[in-house]
Amino acid sequence: FDAASFALVVSNPPYWLPTRGKVSPHPQVAIARHEICCTFADVAAAAAHVLMPGGSFCLVHRAPREKEILTTVQEHGLQPLRLRRVRPFADREPNLFLLEAIRTDAKTHKADGIGTNDPAAVTWIEEEPLTVYAAPGVYTAETLAAYAAKRN
Repeated sequence: FDAASFALVVSNPPYWLPTRGKVSPHPQVAIARHEICCTFADVAAAAAHVLMPGGSFCLVHRAPREKEILTTVQEHGLQPLRLRRVRPFADREPNLFLLEAIRTDAKTHKADGIGTNDPAAVTWIEEEPLTVYAAPGVYTAETLAAYAAKRN
């Protein structure tokens, strides 16, 4: 794809480093779950390449890699804008997070009026955690509403 040709990139990248967890014997599953054919840095670089300034990169990733992922997107000219952690139940720690980052202009670190000349000074919104289940097998009202919105 041409550089700066998309306003939105969505990714569900491989979650695990090849040295973490059990790698599936099925090649397609292994590639989908582990960074075998590409690293997250490759994904971030590709997103930054195809996004126009101000374009959004949205992804879901594993909570243990949050700090690394935030650092990597910033290293590729993508500024975190919104972060939302996802937990299975209200009394559990988040196991996933959702991130929206925007591509900034390389010289000003600005995108459509968002940002500053100092990328370290830009803060992002940390939304309240999303709780998926109210009880085992019972979705929360917010989860149900999200699914209902997809059907309309």
